[in-house]
Amino acid sequence: MASDDARVDDLETITEDLDAHFFAEDLDEFALREHVVTTVLVSHDGARWLPAVLTALSRSTLRPDWVIGVDTGSVDDTQVLMRAAADTGLIDLLVELPRDTGFGTAVARGIEAEGELLADGSHGPHEPPRYGAHELVATVEDPADLLDAPVAWIWLLHDDSAPDPAALASLLLAADRDHTVEILGSKLRGWRNESMLVECGVTVARSGNRVTGLERRELDQGQHDGVRDVLAVSTAGMLVRRDVWDALGGFDPALPMFRDDIDFCWRARRAGYRVVVATDAVVHHREAATHSRRVVDAGSPKHPERPRRLDRSAAIHLMRAHSSGLRRPFVTTRLLVGTIVRAIGLLLGKAPDQARDEWGAFRDAVRDRAALRSSRARVDSAGRGPASVSDSDVRTLLAHRGVQARHALESVADLVAGRDSVEVRRSVLDSTPDDPSAWLGDDHHVSRLRRWAAQPATLLVCGLVLVALIGARSLLGAGELLGGALVPAPAGAADLWAAYTSAWHEVGAGSAADAPAWLIPLALLAALLRGSASSAVDVLLLLLVPMAGLTSYLALRGVVVVRWARIWAAVTYATLPAVTGAISGGRIGTAAAIVLLPWLARSCARLVGIGRAPTWRRVFGTSLLLAVVASFTPVLWLAAALLALIASVTYVRDAKGRVRLLLTVLVPVALLMPWSLRIIREPALLWLEPGLTGPTDAHLTALDVALLRPGGVGSTPLWLGFGIVLAGLVALAVPGRRRPVAAAWVVGLCGLMIGVVESVLRVTVSAIPDPVAPWPGVATALWGGALILAATLTMDRLPRLLAISNFTWRQPAAGMLLILLALAPLGSLALVVIGIDGPLTRGSRDVLPAFVAADMRGLQRPRALVLSRLTDHRLAYDLLSAPEPALGDLDVAGPQWVTTEIDLLVARLAGGVGADEITMLAAHGIRYVVLTRVDVGGEGDPLVDTLDGQRGVRRLASRGGDAVWQLSPVSSRAQVSASASVGRGSAPVRMAVEEPRVTTSIDTTVTAGPAGRRLILAEASNGRWLWSINGISVTPQAGVGVESEGGVEGGLDPSVQHVALPDESARVVVTFDGTSRRRWLWAQAAVIIGVVILALPSRRREIDDDADEVPESGAEREPDVGNPSPPIEVVQP
Repeated sequence: MASDDARVDDLETITEDLDAHFFAEDLDEFALREHVVTTVLVSHDGARWLPAVLTALSRSTLRPDWVIGVDTGSVDDTQVLMRAAADTGLIDLLVELPRDTGFGTAVARGIEAEGELLADGSHGPHEPPRYGAHELVATVEDPADLLDAPVAWIWLLHDDSAPDPAALASLLLAADRDHTVEILGSKLRGWRNESMLVECGVTVARSGNRVTGLERRELDQGQHDGVRDVLAVSTAGMLVRRDVWDALGGFDPALPMFRDDIDFCWRARRAGYRVVVATDAVVHHREAATHSRRVVDAGSPKHPERPRRLDRSAAIHLMRAHSSGLRRPFVTTRLLVGTIVRAIGLLLGKAPDQARDEWGAFRDAVRDRAALRSSRARVDSAGRGPASVSDSDVRTLLAHRGVQARHALESVADLVAGRDSVEVRRSVLDSTPDDPSAWLGDDHHVSRLRRWAAQPATLLVCGLVLVALIGARSLLGAGELLGGALVPAPAGAADLWAAYTSAWHEVGAGSAADAPAWLIPLALLAALLRGSASSAVDVLLLLLVPMAGLTSYLALRGVVVVRWARIWAAVTYATLPAVTGAISGGRIGTAAAIVLLPWLARSCARLVGIGRAPTWRRVFGTSLLLAVVASFTPVLWLAAALLALIASVTYVRDAKGRVRLLLTVLVPVALLMPWSLRIIREPALLWLEPGLTGPTDAHLTALDVALLRPGGVGSTPLWLGFGIVLAGLVALAVPGRRRPVAAAWVVGLCGLMIGVVESVLRVTVSAIPDPVAPWPGVATALWGGALILAATLTMDRLPRLLAISNFTWRQPAAGMLLILLALAPLGSLALVVIGIDGPLTRGSRDVLPAFVAADMRGLQRPRALVLSRLTDHRLAYDLLSAPEPALGDLDVAGPQWVTTEIDLLVARLAGGVGADEITMLAAHGIRYVVLTRVDVGGEGDPLVDTLDGQRGVRRLASRGGDAVWQLSPVSSRAQVSASASVGRGSAPVRMAVEEPRVTTSIDTTVTAGPAGRRLILAEASNGRWLWSINGISVTPQAGVGVESEGGVEGGLDPSVQHVALPDESARVVVTFDGTSRRRWLWAQAAVIIGVVILALPSRRREIDDDADEVPESGAEREPDVGNPSPPIEVVQP
């Protein structure tokens, strides 16, 4: 190789440079060869980066034999710069080609021009130095190590790829160390962020996506250093042996810009050539075309301004070209499915242009069949060589199937955790061969775990978790949480989902009521907790204190600057009386609302323009959050509607803002359908929440509500709320930030008003005969949260206000107020630590003996009647159609009038009338009677004696204070009566469904029998029951009611239904039609999906991790590529 004498360093300098940068072993351990290197520099509108590239090339410690510049019709100053470089001798030959010339074609034309020039003899080669100095050959003692013929190489550079000074020498050194290497690639680093890795070799996923194996913005710390085999290397800095280039025919013209490097190296692999990456060679690559910093004109694409579409089309072409045999249709199908999935994902991410590009790329790729045939011919030709390798062996270098999923999950995890991908910290895992002491750690960088542990939010949550677990120590252990308003949760998330989607509910005598919408978020939470519904309930109640503290602390981010004020607000909110009352009373609705209320308040503030301009995405996000909160506590929807009305009159004056508020209130109604329609039909449900109705405080007053005490179990003393209310009042008088304080007071007064109404209101729901008192827990939480916000806004300004004012009575008054404010959270925390008392306990969900539960799960599916004596000497009963009552049963219970006849039968049973009530109860499917809290050892229990004395009732056992009786008449969910009188002389009918909580259905053949018989179904009458006998539809009738004491026949019994059976054998089919329920669910799913899509953030355009600021001159900053020799001057005319 030759060199300019004026630019060659002396032998000593070059040798020292080699020793410092290249050699890991002595020179005499491998044979040094003569090399002839032709550098081809391709440019296309690269005036912004070309000066840095030319300067970097001039600084190279090893001067290539030939530097061929190829410009493809640049319209900026690129051609001027290239000609100036040719005039200075940096470029030996400049070739100008049309603007639509592809990269591979440009390289081929440059090599051809060099050959034509040599054939003409008009230009002789430079005197060849090796590794930068001709005299270095003399260091080799054995001349036999030098091969006879020099090795010809082609070194490819882009106009946006600047090599380090030692890049070419490092590549040739790696080739000399292993003569079996034919293609070498460089380690690509960022242009502006010189330490950021861009590529260290590349492979491809089976979807066609380019895979570098690097993390986003990963810094080069030597973790990927070494020479290793890869599937492909980038053309930016690629060194390929000339004979390999000729044998493979260069790059594929069908890939004029993207994926040509992978295709070329893949074919080389198939032909038996080795492709390695030599990380000692560093090239700084701008990736201008990839990041849309210039228009792609190569190949005359239809959409030159859309590089993503062109790249995706090239990827699809690549994968189809390298498929063979029977794999080809499957590859195309997989690419088609992947394209559809990605397009749908892009549409969900509100990127319709990118979704169109995704589909357009597939269409462009499959349309060009001639190019596909040509590419496949090149691939087949490479695989037929004497040293060819099977395609299956080469495919082992493709990316693993799960690599993309792993990177996607890690990115989502970083986003959820709030980590910035730009931030890079060192750890003991970052030790490298050139920094072996890194395992000692870096005193200047704190580990991620320590930084996370030192965050105030982490310390706050850990402290509150400790307090909550100590306070709930009696509720920890095996079993299920139950008691108070809480019914034991079912086994898993699937049961919750089944309870919501079912059209018919096996509760009491049966019900077709619409299931409450809160089952959806609870089922989703249970699914996240490994499908355990009981774990979801445990999290909501036992971890309510830390979750409420965390959400309130995060909601104040950016609103309150003083950190100790935020911590006070979080702790105070997390220990409000409504919080402790919700835990003690087992109120999961209030618990869920308290956790979400701070986020809802923050989102609503943004919606009306506080802190940030409102957007339509905010509307749907707030609506979605409001729907979740309102599903647990519908009264908060009423509060939101009232506040939206106030805001539209007083604060929001523009029409768009009012439309946003209107949509925010109305969209949750659509999201919660058909449950919201049931609330409209039965407004009493608006004031209630999930679970049983109680316990409440009958003596609750408006003063209690005003001092944040909702009453009932778990409420803290009244005086603890005095300081919070006083601080809220003081906040109104403190100057500064009065508008947000006033807004907080408006919200708080709305909650106070609702709480006062609930304290005196009594509502009647259809499933419960007695009036019900709503619990104002969530209303007091809204009132207390607003007061806490007002006080916190004042505390945020308090240090500055006191600092700029003279010492007056205000300073001592502020100190006293702070003491009062500290008493509220400290007193509540102390009460929590002492222990959470109340009806909430942990125990077994079993309410029936095991043999009774097993029989109820059988094919006949009998019912059990559970009797309980109340404190006021009344008798209550539960009609169990399933062995275990589950959360949500009360919310779907049928109307009270459906079981009026059963009420009379139970009264007669307890009174010992001795009429036909036993037979009538059996006709309702009741087989067992269970009396709770029986004194087994005692004497003279009148109810036990009455039941023991009834005809047709047999005492079975007593267990754990419960006594069990079995009815002697045949009892099953469906039975045949020998006469028209329902319940008399019945016989069992075998059922088709075994699962106890699945809607009853019958598909059986009834044998021939006497005339006048009837088939009785112990399910409440409903027009959606479908009956057919021998394929003919029939209409069932309601059962016959109980006879009055005067002998007059009673009315109809809607809790059972029956039809007449023919004398002969007949096939009977009975099902419940859930079509309308399914339609509602599909409509609800469509609305939810639509709102979620509208609430999702728009997909951001692909971020250029190596972005930098462009100087006004138009040329980008030169990368730091070392300075071993002075740069040349590139004169711009």
